[in-house]
Amino acid sequence: MKKIKIILPILLLVITVGCSSKAEKIVKEVKDRVEKIDDKNEREDSLDVFLLREIEILANSNDYTTAKEVTNSINNNYAREKTIDAILKEESKTLAEDGKYEDAKIIAKQIDSEYTRNDQIDNILKKQIKTLAEDAKYEDAKTIAKQIESEYTRNDQIDDILKKQIKLLVKDGKYEDAKTIAKQIESEYTRNDQIDDILEKHFNKLFKDEKYKEAKEIVNEINGYKKTSLLRKLKKKYTE
Repeated sequence: MKKIKIILPILLLVITVGCSSKAEKIVKEVKDRVEKIDDKNEREDSLDVFLLREIEILANSNDYTTAKEVTNSINNNYAREKTIDAILKEESKTLAEDGKYEDAKIIAKQIDSEYTRNDQIDNILKKQIKTLAEDAKYEDAKTIAKQIESEYTRNDQIDDILKKQIKLLVKDGKYEDAKTIAKQIESEYTRNDQIDDILEKHFNKLFKDEKYKEAKEIVNEINGYKKTSLLRKLKKKYTE
């Protein structure tokens, strides 16, 4: 028993010293797999192929740190850079899906490709905006939307937030407040359509309450195609 007690600590020490990181182990195993290939270029290409398979497995299991460490051993510069960007994109996407938007943006900012980086940051911002809008935090949502790089996407997102605000105000019967918000919409077509929609809903409420005179004043503000049908509807109940 005394002899075993002496050997065991030595054995544990050897095992501990001999252990490398998870990434180093994976790279070593792959290198061992291709070491018998005589041609250097073929060996390096095969190494990259096998490493990419291991990286895909790691990324799919959300082990992004190890995936990035293994990627550093890829021989082909282009493949290595593209793989790092792909991992960072997936990592930031996972963080955003978990509601960790600031962490997701930090990761996305590390992406080397400018187009991919900006696109991914915009995607994270859109997810954050959606969450804030669903919680009726419209002003916070608009602040985040202003950070979007793409002008078209930025304006589109702000318009969507405004439409959600309008919907809530109309539901509460706050038609004037809804019109004030609608006038902030960037797209002229969407802005006019929203204003007409607010007026139509206001008209229908007044019509239902048999307030025909007020209803006519509202319908006269409508500029779109809805005006004719609403006037026809009003005419059956009210004439001056």
